[in-house]
Amino acid sequence: MFGVRCFCLLLLSFNLINGLHPPSYIKPCSLSDPNLNDCALKSGIEALPHLLEGDKKYGIQTLNPYYVDLIEVNQGDLKVNLKKPVTTGLEKVTLKAVKIDTETKKMSINTLFHNIVVTGNYEISGKILILPIEGQGKLNITVGDQINKFLNENWQDVLNEAGGAAIEVLKGACKNSLNGLFLKVPYNELFLQ
Repeated sequence: MFGVRCFCLLLLSFNLINGLHPPSYIKPCSLSDPNLNDCALKSGIEALPHLLEGDKKYGIQTLNPYYVDLIEVNQGDLKVNLKKPVTTGLEKVTLKAVKIDTETKKMSINTLFHNIVVTGNYEISGKILILPIEGQGKLNITVGDQINKFLNENWQDVLNEAGGAAIEVLKGACKNSLNGLFLKVPYNELFLQ
């Protein structure tokens, strides 16, 4: 399966004085808990179905399907523009690990995506490995078992050359689902002292 690590900053959330209380589907964890990362993982797994549905009160966009207007990726000799990509299949995401750095207030989330489909329009120009490539058209990428096998065996080459656009879509979905929450709920209500 194809894993993506999403880095989400808890920007400004600890500065909110009159923020919202966490939604009922988010179980706060104690900063003094020696198993803080395990607590956050358990809470995340329980909250995930609710986050995927979206929550307007907390600024969380519906994630299945996940819509974006434009993604631009310039990676080495390759330029990729995805116009109005629509991503489906995020409901099958698996949270594998959560790591919280309490000093920097950063969170790293390890996820595993199964059978993701991205459709839309693309424009591409540049080179992949040594092959020149240029074009535009309809985009339809399915990340299923065969692609997963290929990615698992060749992930470094693919990521270095062409993975940027897909990674940006998935990172955007992860950040969207958490940053709205972190900007509206005070840090000390998500992570108890």
